[in-house]
Amino acid sequence: MTIRQKSSMLSRRAIIKAFLICPIGSKAAAQSQKRRVAWVTSKTSIADASRTEPFRAALRAKGWIEGGNIDILWAFAGDKNDDIDAVIMEVIAQRADVIVAETAGIIVKLKQLKYESAIVSLSAGSLEGADLIDSINRPGRNVTGSQMLSTDLIYKRAELIRELLPSASTMVFMEPLTAAALMQRSYVETAALAAEKYGLKFVKISVRNPDEVEELYKKLSIDASQVVLVPSNPLTVNNAKKIVKSSNDYRVLSIYEVALFVKVGGLISYGPIGDKFPLIAADYVDRILKGVPPSDLPIYQSSDYEMVLNLNTARDIGIQISHNILARAAEIIE
Repeated sequence: MTIRQKSSMLSRRAIIKAFLICPIGSKAAAQSQKRRVAWVTSKTSIADASRTEPFRAALRAKGWIEGGNIDILWAFAGDKNDDIDAVIMEVIAQRADVIVAETAGIIVKLKQLKYESAIVSLSAGSLEGADLIDSINRPGRNVTGSQMLSTDLIYKRAELIRELLPSASTMVFMEPLTAAALMQRSYVETAALAAEKYGLKFVKISVRNPDEVEELYKKLSIDASQVVLVPSNPLTVNNAKKIVKSSNDYRVLSIYEVALFVKVGGLISYGPIGDKFPLIAADYVDRILKGVPPSDLPIYQSSDYEMVLNLNTARDIGIQISHNILARAAEIIE
C-alpha cells in the first residue's frame, strides 16, 4: 500500500493546462530542426543509468530521436572526479537549447554564470527556497521542472522517528556539504521545528566527505537514543552503501529520504516516488522545445509518497517494527 499525501502547493489545473495547450503547428516546426539538450548530474554515468534510460525512452515516445532530430549531451560529474564546475562550463560551451539539471545547486551555478536558456530541474530540493522561481504555479523565469522538498514530509519523518524509537531523544540532521547541491536554510529550519514538535532535541552535523560520515556514526554510537535524518544529496546518494554500512555497523538508527538507501541495506525511507522524475523532465523538455516558455510551465511537486522498509536490517540492529508501520509500508524487503 502506497502512502500518499496531498500537496497544496501545486495547482493541478494550472499544470495540466500548461502541458495540454500547444501552439498550432509547433510540433512539426520544432521537430524539423535538430535541437540540443544537456543532462547534468553529480553521478557517474553507470549510477545514473536508472534515470537516463527512462528519460531517453520518454523523449523517443514524443518523437525526439537521439542522433536524429535531437542531440543529448550527457554530463556526469561522477565521471570527472566530481568536478561539477568543469562539467557545467563544458555544457554551457555546447549552447544547449535546454539543460536538465539534477539539483538546485547546479542551477544556481548556471545562473551565476549568466546562463539564460531554459533549465529544467530534475529533482531539486526547493526551487523556491533557492530563489530560482517566482512561484510554484508561475515560475516567471528560465527555470522550471520538479522539486522534491515538502514541509509535510519533514514532519512525517520526525513523527516516524518517534514511532520507531519511542525512547529517542535527538534528531541528528546530517548536512552534506557539496558544490553540486545546496542544503537550504528553510529545510534545516523546518527540520528543527519538526523535531521540537515531537519532543526531540535537534542537532545539525555537517559532513564534507565519506570519511566524515563514518566518524559521525562512530561518535553517535555512544548514545543509542539519537536518530539520524539522512537527506538525499549528491554526497549521500553517491556514498549510500558507505552511509548504510556505518549506520548499521554502529547500530545508529537512520531514516532516509529515498528508497535507494533501503535497497542497499538501510532501515527505512519515506519520500517521493523517484521513478517519475525522469519522465516528468522529458515532458518539460518536450514542451519547451515545442515553444512553451519555461516561465509559463508550473513546477511539479509530487503528492505521491512511499515508505520502504528493510526488515532484515531491523532484525540485525534490533529494532522492533510496529504493525502500524508495517501496514503503511509500500514495499517491505525481507
